[in-house]
Formats: sequence, structure tokens, C-alpha cells
Amino acid sequence: MQNLGTRKNLQLAARLALAYYCAALVVMVYGLWKGHALELPGFLMGFASSVLVVRRYSRIAVEIGWVGIGSLLLGILCSAAWAAGGNVPWAVAAAIALGMASGLCLLPLFAYRGIASRPAFAVLGVLCGAAIPAAPMSRGALLLWVGVATLAFTAGLFAYEKEFMIRSGLFLGGRVISGIRVVGQHHVPASGGVLLVSNHVTFIDGFLIGSSLPRLVRYMIWKPYFELPVANWVCRTIEAIPMSETGPREVVASLRRAREKLGQGEVVCIFAEGFITRNGEMLPFKRGMEKIVHGLDVPIIPVHLDGLAGRTLSFLNGKLVYRWPQWGRQPVTISFGPALAARAGAGEAQRAVEELAMAAAQWRGR
Repeated sequence: MQNLGTRKNLQLAARLALAYYCAALVVMVYGLWKGHALELPGFLMGFASSVLVVRRYSRIAVEIGWVGIGSLLLGILCSAAWAAGGNVPWAVAAAIALGMASGLCLLPLFAYRGIASRPAFAVLGVLCGAAIPAAPMSRGALLLWVGVATLAFTAGLFAYEKEFMIRSGLFLGGRVISGIRVVGQHHVPASGGVLLVSNHVTFIDGFLIGSSLPRLVRYMIWKPYFELPVANWVCRTIEAIPMSETGPREVVASLRRAREKLGQGEVVCIFAEGFITRNGEMLPFKRGMEKIVHGLDVPIIPVHLDGLAGRTLSFLNGKLVYRWPQWGRQPVTISFGPALAARAGAGEAQRAVEELAMAAAQWRGR
């Protein structure tokens, strides 16, 4: 089972977030009502359009990563609405954007498990928000107050429960590559230990896989990359597992850590080739995955990333590609295959990934 304490922290953080955003919603509606006649309708229009945005870009039923993104936008846009002052076109535009950001905060929370059955937090937030407008504050002061408070709340939310920050980062990172198509994600169990075995094409493969699943994934990352200054903070935040091949003790320690995560009911991902492909061709899978699952009763899920060769942070003709993503290219397909038994070897896992590659080729051009 997944870490129970972590899940409780996430549930509490989600409920507190729901209460806060409901309170902020009431204050914003009141502030916009005190402004120009078009601001409140614009806000409502933006809120309604957020449903379409979430539906269009979410790859899973509930994308909690929207909350962090929407919260940051809400804090910034409230300050922008305050700065717009009496400039009607800018104020209305800010109101529309505020409505969309509010929807990004609230819609995923209302859909999140354990929230819909606990409406008391939403009611509490509305009541607290209704008490604030009683203070003699102008439209601008109310919006500025919400903006500053929301930025502070976002920082506290990220600090208290890092899953909001992690999923927001994964979601944004995953969207760097346009047109992601996810196939077979139902093969990944909703709970319990799972080992994902994937091919390796770019430096952001982890973002792509993580943004395609509702569960957090712990990645095995080559230790030299793990220890890079900025990457080290990111890797520690997402609880990645450094993988070293410099000595038997370090190798055993890495494999033991991965086994511990699986035993705790978490999802672990290993890029079994060991290195990013330099020419787009799949390299032979290494047998480290066999040692990770030896003696454990966990499913092995093959994963294939298609359409990434030659894109940003992949290799083309042996050279790393730095250019900005090309949005007009064929979409990327992320395929999850049926589970393999824990006794499956590296060769069997590679054949399963190759079968996903052949199936993904049929999606190209659609």
C-alpha cells in the first residue's frame, strides 16, 4: 500500500485548498461586482471556459496538477486586475482570466477523491469569504488582498504537500511536447507496487510518463544526472532513485532502494536501456530490472515513448537537440502495455516494448 501518512496529508491539503479557493471566489465575485458592469460577466465566462480547458488538456480523470498552476495564475492575475484600475478593457480581460484560473483551482478539487463527499470544507470557505466583504474595502483593495494571500497560500501548499508542486511541474513539463496521446494507461494498477519499464529517448521522458498517470512515479536516474546542481533539487523533491554503475555497493544500494519503494506500494520507473538512444533505435535492455523485482510479487508494465526522436532534448545524428519544440509535428504517443509477471526477464520486457512500438507506428498520421 502507498504511504498512508502521505495520502492523509494530501487529503487534508486538498480540503484546505478547497476551503481557501471557495473563500477567494466569494471575495473576487464581490470585488468584481463593485467594479465595471462587464467584469463579473467576464469572470463567469472565464470560469465556464475553464471546464473546456481542463477537459481538453487533462490526460487522466483528475489532474491535481491543475491546482498548483491555477493557484499561481490566480495570485498573479488578481494583482493584474488590481493594477488595471479604471482601464475597462484591461479590467475585463483580467476578469476573464481570473475566472479561468479559479476554475483550474476548483474543478480538479471538486472531482478529487475524498472531496466530493466532504462538502463541509467548501461551505466553510464560502462562509469565511462572505464575512470578508463586510470590511469597508474598495474593489482594488479586495483583489490585491486576494492576490497576495493566494501567492502566500500557494507557497504554503507546495511546502506542506509537495505532490501539488510535483504534479504541476510534471503536467507543465509534459505539455512541452504537444499533442501527447496516451494509450493503455488502464493497464497500470490504481494501487500497489508497480515497475514501469520504458525505452529512453529524451531527458524529459520522466515528465511525459508522470504527466500521463494519476499516480506519482519514482524514477531511477543515472547518478551523474542526479547530482547536477538544479537537477539534484528536483530529483530529491520527486524522490527519484540515483542509479550508479561505478561500484558493486552503490549498484546494490540503488536496487535495494527501488525494491523498498515497490514494497511500500509505489510506482517505480526504470529506463532499461540505461542510456538515451543516440539514433532513435532501441538499445538492449539491461538485467537490473530483474534484480529489482526478484522475489517480489509486483507487475511489470512495459512503456513505449514514440515520436520523440529528433525533438527537444533528444539526440539527432549523435548531437543533443536544444531547439524549441516544433508544435506542428506528429503527436507523441505514450503506450502502456499489459502487465508482465514479476519473473519476466529483460528480454521479455524488451519484446513487449517493441510490440508497443509497432502498435504506436499505426497511430502516426492520425
